[in-house]
Amino acid sequence: MPADAASLAATLVHEFHHTRLAGLLHLTQLYDEDPRERFYTPWRDDPRPIGGVLQGVYAFFGVTAFWRALSNSPGKHDADRANFEFAYWRAGTWRTLNALHSDPYLTDAGRRFIDRIAEQLGPWQDEPLPRSATDLAEVGAADDYAGWRIRYLRPSSEIVHRLADSWLAGRTWPVGLFLDRDPAPTPVPDGTWTTARLQLIRLKVSRARLDVPDCTMADRAYVGAQADEAVEGYRAELTADPDRAMSWIGLGLALAATRTNPSAAWALLHYPEIVRAVHRRIRKLTIQAPDPDELATWIGRYTH
Repeated sequence: MPADAASLAATLVHEFHHTRLAGLLHLTQLYDEDPRERFYTPWRDDPRPIGGVLQGVYAFFGVTAFWRALSNSPGKHDADRANFEFAYWRAGTWRTLNALHSDPYLTDAGRRFIDRIAEQLGPWQDEPLPRSATDLAEVGAADDYAGWRIRYLRPSSEIVHRLADSWLAGRTWPVGLFLDRDPAPTPVPDGTWTTARLQLIRLKVSRARLDVPDCTMADRAYVGAQADEAVEGYRAELTADPDRAMSWIGLGLALAATRTNPSAAWALLHYPEIVRAVHRRIRKLTIQAPDPDELATWIGRYTH
């Protein structure tokens, strides 16, 4: 059940947009069939095929329009929440729309359809919102995307082995190694993920005091603006379980918040799949696990 009237309304708008698009697809072809699960979207946990992405872009274009309308409406509603949701969904939908727009499997009609959405959604990116809303929306987006990367992108064994060997040999970056092209995502996740931090952010925005079962003490410290405590908490989580995806990304977010180690934060939020894979490889080759911060700093220094 939706938690409140606004959530119900957003859900109804979302589903109605799916229905409208389904009707349009009976009339014209917007994309050629391509079942590969290859797109990142901020509304699904798994990589998506082009048909699912098109449905999601249109549905969340509607959701974005709803939260925008509520954000701009005076009345007895949670303005802070509306601002946050508008900031979060306008950016995520715009990012996905741009990734979809250049895809060769879109038909001419499909590209015109996307262009019409962009004519409305594009200007919304620059509409003023409170800094608190946009900052939290950026954090939520960074968390979600990095979490997707660490679970669905698999760096090549050549890259992982070369980096691990170089780390063990004295931490000199391998000659000629560049991380300039992402591998195709796999539909099988490497580890589990929860939306605990995003839900904590939503509760913070709404000033609610509900429980989030999947969150850890480090998550609470991070969302509560206790970044140093969160860093220590995520380090402890990785000591207990060095493969835990939530902890790797949490460490990156917390380090970014402290602004004390930008190289490590960069690597953990932009190449977390490589940091974790190299960490695994080094653990396999030696009895001493590398310090997560030091390894991320080394990789970030050469990739940022």
